[in-house]
Parts: sequence; C-alpha cells; structure tokens
Amino acid sequence: MNRQPAAEDLRPNAPVVTEDEVSEALYRLATSADEIAIARGDMVRAEYMVKRMKAIIMQESDEKSAAMREAEAMASDKMLDAIDKMVEAIIRFERLKAERESNALTVEAWRTSQATIRAARI
Repeated sequence: MNRQPAAEDLRPNAPVVTEDEVSEALYRLATSADEIAIARGDMVRAEYMVKRMKAIIMQESDEKSAAMREAEAMASDKMLDAIDKMVEAIIRFERLKAERESNALTVEAWRTSQATIRAARI
C-alpha cells in the first residue's frame, strides 16, 4: 500500500484514500484471516519448541547443577536453531499483523473522508 503521492493527490480536495485502495484493503482484510491464524499458530508452536528443546538438552546433560544444565542447553546449537525458527515465526506473524492494521487504517481513513464529504454537502 506504500505509494508515492501523485501531483493530483496534492490538491486540497484530493481524496485521502482512493476507491481502488480501499477496495484492495477490504479484500486483503477479508482474505488474510487464515494466513495470520496459521502464522500465529506457527509462532506459538515455535515458542513451545524452544522450551521443549531446552528441557530435552537439560535432561540429557551430565552437569550436576540445574544452572549448569541450563547454561549448557542455552549454549547448544540445537537451541540456537530453535530460537532462530521462533524469531522467524514471530517476524512473519508481526508483519502480517501490521499489514492487517494498515489495511484497517486505510478503510478507516476512507470512511472518515467519506463522512467529511457527506457533512460538507449538508
């Protein structure tokens, strides 16, 4: 939705949001629910896998103290991989969430501009 304003958009009475932009925003809002739900599920699953990996590594450790088992787990490559996957899932979810918020704001801006136009006609 990032576009550079055209010269005609800089006119005082130019619409804040075009009909095409609001149509696209509404379409994306209507069709992205499954995608964001899956991304949220992937994020929760990845967070769980980090905790699970830590528990497995700590359980397999020969260290005597819990602090040393935890340190060994946190320093392992398996934990690093699990954390990397978790971060990727969080980024994907947050991007989709931000896109939905942007689309909702586009629709709201259009609604506000339409209300202003109607009020000016009265």
